[in-house]
Amino acid sequence: MGWWHLTWKDLRLQMRDRRSLAVLLIQPLIFITIVGFSTGTLLGWRASNQVIQVAWVDRDGGDLAKRLQTRLAEQRDLQVIAYANTESARRDVFTGKVTMSLTIGPEFQKRIDELELRDFFTRKLGKGRLAGEFESLDINVDTKPTWSWVAKLVTSNLYSMTMDEVFPTVAKRHNLGRMLINNMEAAEEEETNEAASSTSPKPTTAVQTTVADGRSTSASVYDRLVPGFTVMFTFFLVNVMARSFISERDIGTLRRLRISPLTSIGLLVGKTLPYLVVSLLQSVALFIFGRLMFGMTWGEQPLFLVPLIVCTSLAATSLGLLIATCVQTDSQVSSYSNLIVISLAGISGCFVPRDWMSDMMKDVSVVTPHAWSLIGYLEVLTNPQPEVAVIVKCCLMLLGFSVVFFVAGCQRFRSMT
Repeated sequence: MGWWHLTWKDLRLQMRDRRSLAVLLIQPLIFITIVGFSTGTLLGWRASNQVIQVAWVDRDGGDLAKRLQTRLAEQRDLQVIAYANTESARRDVFTGKVTMSLTIGPEFQKRIDELELRDFFTRKLGKGRLAGEFESLDINVDTKPTWSWVAKLVTSNLYSMTMDEVFPTVAKRHNLGRMLINNMEAAEEEETNEAASSTSPKPTTAVQTTVADGRSTSASVYDRLVPGFTVMFTFFLVNVMARSFISERDIGTLRRLRISPLTSIGLLVGKTLPYLVVSLLQSVALFIFGRLMFGMTWGEQPLFLVPLIVCTSLAATSLGLLIATCVQTDSQVSSYSNLIVISLAGISGCFVPRDWMSDMMKDVSVVTPHAWSLIGYLEVLTNPQPEVAVIVKCCLMLLGFSVVFFVAGCQRFRSMT
């Protein structure tokens, strides 16, 4: 009997227990679907938590306030909601219905009219009528502490819009400023006429953003979530492998296999390969599911995913072999394997995107195979031009973990009774 007979036997046993196999393959799909609904993006659906909701209270009623409201509403990922009074806007902020509120006070236009040209140049020194920024213009902002960073981005954008609208008007009140603005407007009009009469298009100097084909803001989230959960659930095979070893040991099958012509290494290879096949199928299914359900990208070079999937599955099944040869009871399988798998997933960045982790945790995480798998996946999925050296290094590290786990498992197997 060769090791392939043992592999075929275990594969047939896995196929017989179709419910268990289905749960093993479908469980991560269900989990990621729940995450998709929780984060508000699934099959093109976009929940309110995917946009910044701004409660806008206009107590001024002037033309400038209305123009600012229109310009802010045109911003992507912003939803401006008009409110009748400040009290209702604040209430909705702190109950979570909106992200923040902006109240344009009744003194807004009056304070704009009082601005002088020098106020624009002295505001950075903390002097003049613009020293207090929004407070100086009678604009109040309310938000929760957890959303303060979002409020700062929105208010900074609104402040820039206000300065763009106000500066030309204030500058024209002075002779020098009026001459400067008039000259600039005349030059701009001349350039526009020349561009219109020219047959060749004028090159633009605007900054443009290029992204990979098929990549979107929502998809970029799943470029991190799907690999993280894929790696985590790949290593959950540890439980199934450990229970298989204990079951065969208890019924005496493992002892009979050890006295067969098979070598220890051949026996372990035959026992490990079926779970490697299941692991590969699970990983492929997750990436296909992520593409179909969440529109996640497979990167500019999808073929680079193949060696990473294979090496990750090898590391997972080798770790499963090591744990299977270390545990003695079914309760130990539940306690030890879950502790190891969940802890390694947390340390490596499966739960929290690695971009959010501190430098110290990033350095610590590389002691886990999960981290190297995630580094490789993120390189392929998020880098428009993946570096082959990074992918090769990740694969080699995963293979190194596989060899260490397998050799340690072989040593432990010799002591099993």
